Amino acid sequence: FTRSIGRILERERLIASLAETLSSAFQVDRLAIAVRGEGQGSFNVATALGVPPALEEIDHAHPFVESLARRQDAVLRDELEASRLPAERKGALELCRANGWEVAVPLTAGAKLIGFISLGRKRDLTPFYVEDLDLLGTVAAEAAVALENARLY
Repeated sequence: FTRSIGRILERERLIASLAETLSSAFQVDRLAIAVRGEGQGSFNVATALGVPPALEEIDHAHPFVESLARRQDAVLRDELEASRLPAERKGALELCRANGWEVAVPLTAGAKLIGFISLGRKRDLTPFYVEDLDLLGTVAAEAAVALENARLY
């Protein structure tokens, strides 16, 4: 999938293919992919599988988005619960709980956050392992490049 994703130049098809692939690979109860709107300061859910998210639009200044942008890596809900930062423990964690998200992975172009992928619980209730997070990181990096290519195309 990561080898072929760069050839998809239609943004909606790219996002749908990404969602289907990740949902199938991780067998999650829900998945959402949000991307930054053109010229907007918010992230809009472009696709959702399973249980729909509580919010369809998330402001760029939301603690959840700021946490993803700052970390530039996968964020687990458990990490937010244990965070020393009040904004993460409150705002970011509340968004994850409201949407049933267990892990979120940023989509970055350079240092700029262009979107994120959020996944709910695995259907077999196993946790996300380091290998899962590595795979998600690899797919997210390729997806971010593909999304930027689609935008420029």
